[in-house]
Amino acid sequence: MKIIKMISPFLDTNCYLIINNNKALVIDPCVDYKILVKKHNVVINAVLLTHGHIDHFYKINTFLNKGITFYLHKDTIIKLDDANKNCSAFIGEETIVDISKENIVKIYDSFKFEINDLNIKTNATPGHTNDSVSFVVGNNLFSGDALFKGSVGRVDLPTSNQLSMTNTIQI
Repeated sequence: MKIIKMISPFLDTNCYLIINNNKALVIDPCVDYKILVKKHNVVINAVLLTHGHIDHFYKINTFLNKGITFYLHKDTIIKLDDANKNCSAFIGEETIVDISKENIVKIYDSFKFEINDLNIKTNATPGHTNDSVSFVVGNNLFSGDALFKGSVGRVDLPTSNQLSMTNTIQI
């Protein structure tokens, strides 16, 4: 397994490309599909979203209609279709994504699945948003905006909840 971290110039958001057996999955698609495929010479077959804020799915449209499976929380699906809930309206980038025609797997707390011979576990990590999830891949945790080095995510946005964040970081 090889993990490549990229930082999107759009709001400095982390995007991860995880390669195993010449296939790849993307966590938080905020970097263009064509750039990832060309630069890393991989087949991307899965996208995982940590939550439904615009900075974490900024380039998701470039991943649509390619036979990719999308793994996301049920409330993330709702946010993709609402510029206020996904916070794109707040930054003047009103974005709505219709993901209904894609292959979707709805994830939830403690959901376990396999992609490209990698075992993945989902942990619900609400607080920053009601749909925040973290992914454990091997010994690696991908927490979206729930947890940062020395800090936690904001709790002043739609569907944020301070009490939920407090409970999440105590886990």
